[in-house]
Amino acid sequence: MNPYKLLEKYGPQNEKGMHILIAHSEAVAKSALILACRTPDITIDLTFLKEAALLHDIGVAQTNAPAIGCTGEAPYMKHGLLGAALLKELGFGRHADVCERHVGVGLTKEDIVQQGLPLPHRDVLPVSLEEQLITYVDNYYSKGSLKPDVPRTLECVKKKVASYGSRNIAVFNAWVERFGVVE
Repeated sequence: MNPYKLLEKYGPQNEKGMHILIAHSEAVAKSALILACRTPDITIDLTFLKEAALLHDIGVAQTNAPAIGCTGEAPYMKHGLLGAALLKELGFGRHADVCERHVGVGLTKEDIVQQGLPLPHRDVLPVSLEEQLITYVDNYYSKGSLKPDVPRTLECVKKKVASYGSRNIAVFNAWVERFGVVE
């Protein structure tokens, strides 16, 4: 599998969108690999981790997010679901799971219903260590910032995650303890 070929084919078909997606995805992949290597008490498939981190946001191209160069029709919140559908169709089920489960710290059915999100009413929570690590690291990087490859501070990320409720900050804090801080 070559994630870059998939991003080239299915990612945003404009320079701005592709630049943002690649910069963000490479930053997430690099930080996830660093943290995985710094956490010797866990077993992580590093090849899969890198591929999945590079592909976790492939669905953004199908969303209406002009600020990040995406000119599709779907709401941005559906990018994980759209990326998962694409990767499943291509035969990459494990990678698809990362796409679907990486938003925030994962979403419960209750989160989706209470927030009125345009997603199926079911849990989409990261399960494997690779899914958890990519989801965790993704919170540090914003595609909407001027520098999508520069991490936010831990304090900034905690503030954002806490705004979505106590379950979210509890999950995030557990990941901080488990994986360490992105720098």
